[in-house]
Amino acid sequence: MHIEDGPDLPDRFGKDQNCDGIDGDASISVFVSEDGDDGNDGLTMQTPVRSIDKGLEIASTTDGRDHVLVTAGAYNEVVTLENGVSIFGGYQKGTWARTPNARGETRIAPGSDDYTDPNEMNYRAVIADGISEVTVLDGVTVEGYDADGNGNPGASTYAVWVKDSERLALRFATIRAGNAADGVHGASGVEGADRTCSASGGTGGQQNTDSLSCPNPGLAESGTDGSAGSSPANGGGGGQGGTHYCVNDLTGCNAGDGATGVDGQRGADGTLGTFGSSWGEINGAYWQQTQRNEPTDGENGTGGGGGGAGGDCAYLGGTARGGAGGNGGNGGCGGQAGQNGQAGGASFGVFVTDSTITLRDVTVDLGAGGAGGRGGDGGAGAPEDNSTRTTGENSLDAGMGGNGGRGGAGGDGGAGAGGCGGPAIGVAFLNSTVNGLTNDTTIDESTGQAGQGGQGGQTANGTQAPGDCDGSVDDTKDYATL
Repeated sequence: MHIEDGPDLPDRFGKDQNCDGIDGDASISVFVSEDGDDGNDGLTMQTPVRSIDKGLEIASTTDGRDHVLVTAGAYNEVVTLENGVSIFGGYQKGTWARTPNARGETRIAPGSDDYTDPNEMNYRAVIADGISEVTVLDGVTVEGYDADGNGNPGASTYAVWVKDSERLALRFATIRAGNAADGVHGASGVEGADRTCSASGGTGGQQNTDSLSCPNPGLAESGTDGSAGSSPANGGGGGQGGTHYCVNDLTGCNAGDGATGVDGQRGADGTLGTFGSSWGEINGAYWQQTQRNEPTDGENGTGGGGGGAGGDCAYLGGTARGGAGGNGGNGGCGGQAGQNGQAGGASFGVFVTDSTITLRDVTVDLGAGGAGGRGGDGGAGAPEDNSTRTTGENSLDAGMGGNGGRGGAGGDGGAGAGGCGGPAIGVAFLNSTVNGLTNDTTIDESTGQAGQGGQGGQTANGTQAPGDCDGSVDDTKDYATL
């Protein structure tokens, strides 16, 4: 790309080659100055507008005006490039003389007022989307926004963000990446004792309703199985009912007692959370933390089985019913899982997806990735809940009912993993070609700072989830090779 080819186009020497009083062609330019007014027409050096955004608007809607010339100064705005409209900085206010090798005097540095979405997670200073005609950003400094100061945890920052573009060039420019935001800590899980669940114990066996006349061989009913609540396993089995006894005289009765219900099982512990790669990934033209697994809740303990009913007696002149079985105890609720810590945001100087761009004499200073949040602790499972467990009933001259089984304790909730620290990268790209990256670009990796990874949370028994996933620092990163 040789945009200098042709009549007097802005160049690095600041020369006025067509003697119209400015380096460049005044007849095809829109003028922007720090002391201008957006109410002006912007078409002469005497009537500049104040904002680059306004200058781009005028150029894109005025035939023959495809250059925006900008004086030195601070321009606190997000700049969205227009297709085929180039920006040239480094001009002096009043005289419109251009500094040779102009760099750094025209500063694009958006502030918090330039981001109106309260849920913004991707802060961009210069945006190039769908550029297909020759478009140049020349002689400026672009400062990425410090996302850690705007109250959106885990937000990322991009000084120059490029998508679906070609024939775009950055020249004689300084790019300073901003600082990404820290991720939030994961919440700790609630203990099972403070939760409501359905892990009911089984109902005890009831007295036989069959005829008790001899020689009826019927048995007392057995206790029902304990229910499982939310656990996939069955509850404790019900106790067998006692045997029926039949006599034909006035001798004593020998009916069997009901059996005790089977105890419930302790619920399984939840799984620990995991974290992703410290590099993250690019999805939909933005950076995001890689997929990871959230921790899971502890399972509820299963209910204890109901006790069997006592056996019945039948004899001449009377009957005796066996006692009912006791109810099984309820299982304890599982502990709730903690949450994974949120990853810190990423910091990028130049971020390019599905594009071809050219860098010429560009300097990139790295910023800082955000710190990852700490993982939340898992909640302890509740102990066996035997407040509903009952004993079998006595019965005179017949079998006693069996006691209900004990309920199982709830499993402990899994702990959350610590969030990874965000990366700090000078030039990141995916499915793109970046010309001049190796021989015409200076990247100062020493200014970069990786986000610190958060610690993993702990379960009730002291097991610690993964953590300390620090971010990475690099001058360039091709995300297609990860």
